[in-house]
Parts: sequence; C-alpha cells; structure tokens
Amino acid sequence: SLKKDDLRTLNLDVLEKHFNRNLRALNSINIKSVDLNKYKENHCKFPYLLFSFYFSGSYFGEIQAKQIDSLRYAIDAVDQKYRNILLSCLMYACYQTVSSVGSHFAQPKIVKKKNEAEIEKKRNQDVKKFFLLKLQEIEKSLYVDRKKNLVFQADFKNLLSPENKKTYNTLKNVSVTYIDPPYTIDHYSRFYHILNTLTLYDYPEKNGKGLYREDRY
Repeated sequence: SLKKDDLRTLNLDVLEKHFNRNLRALNSINIKSVDLNKYKENHCKFPYLLFSFYFSGSYFGEIQAKQIDSLRYAIDAVDQKYRNILLSCLMYACYQTVSSVGSHFAQPKIVKKKNEAEIEKKRNQDVKKFFLLKLQEIEKSLYVDRKKNLVFQADFKNLLSPENKKTYNTLKNVSVTYIDPPYTIDHYSRFYHILNTLTLYDYPEKNGKGLYREDRY
C-alpha cells in the first residue's frame, strides 16, 4: 500500500507526456477504420483506443473517450506501483462524466429533446480534470493518521455477535453505523461492466444496447 510520501515521487510531467502521446495519435487517425482484431490479439497495441472505438457517442463524448484511452495508456506507461491508485482516479473521473441512466453505467442515455442539454453538459466535462482532482484528494488523505483504524472481513452476524467477544467489545461503542444493503444481484454484478473493461482493457465482445461484455455475470 502507498505511504504518505509515495505519491510525491510520481512525476506528473511524465504522466502528462504519455497522455499527450496517445492523444496525438488518436487525433491523427480514423479510429473506426482500425483493424480491431489486431487489438484483440494485442491489448497493449499503440495507440490505446478501446473507449474511443466502443463507447464514444454513447456513454462518453468523443473527446472524453480519447481522454480516457490516453489516461489509461499513461497509467500503463508509468511505474506500476502507482497503477491501482491511478486506476481508482480514472474510475472516479469516468463516474463523474458518464452519460448513462442513473450514472451507474447500466445503459447510455438516448439523446432526446428533453435531455439534450443535460447530455451536452455531461459531455463537455473534462475527464482529465476529475482524474487530477481525485489524485490530489487521495494524496491529502495519505497524511491523515489512520493508525487506529480497524478493518474486518466477516459476516456481519458473526462480527456483531456478543459471542465474538473480541470484535463485539471493539464495536459496541461505535456511535454511528452506515449500512449500505444490496438491492438486487443485478445492481452489483452487471451494471459496472465499463469499469471492468477499463481495468482489464481487453477489447471484449459486446452486445445489447448497453454494450455489455459477453462475459459479465
């Protein structure tokens, strides 16, 4: 896990250089004319263009999709000790800028007269700006003293049972509890396929109006 000084060693100029390299390449080609089979054979083929090919004009605007591809390329190009933290920032940026029903990637919003302005506003948002804002936020959070924080991985009934004296005595004095229950199986297993694709970056087969991965749960 990253320590408070680790992010200081991340060279944002290098990240920016890789971002710009991929973006320039995307702007110089007709993305829809590329041979996607070559990308399916080699997921790291340059330039990165998965989101531009798959999701431009649906979940994201053309410029946003190019930004996502270029940030994803930059993440793979820098020291991989930063990979998870940078992917988290990119996921956050995607969530903030996606044009989808409910903002949870279930299906893209269909452009209609009543929501044209809303979609245009979303597509004018800068993915890179949100990415950098989240990175700054995470860097600040690393300076918070969390030595007394505790993490448990257990069934809640066992965790809160008086018979489990160790955890029960620790948690019985907690004054505020936030519970986020599951709604249906679908909400947590099927509607985040874009984030799965963002992480795997594997040019999957897709289907349906939501452009779902064929291998999603």
